[in-house]
Amino acid sequence: MTEELKMRVKTYAESGEWFGRIEELVEEIEENGYEVLEANAESVTFEDDDEEQYVACVGGTERTMYIESIREA
Repeated sequence: MTEELKMRVKTYAESGEWFGRIEELVEEIEENGYEVLEANAESVTFEDDDEEQYVACVGGTERTMYIESIREA
């Protein structure tokens, strides 16, 4: 995982940020310059400009979602 990704999209442990809906989490990733390819209650798959793909694992509940971890796809 690139250092740039670590600086732009942060896990809950790093930011303390949670989201009320999956759409808010997707919007956060897109606002950081990534294209979201797929999103559901368990994970969000996205890619950067170089077509490197990443998976953000979603934790929490239906109304308090957060990024638990991020890994390369």
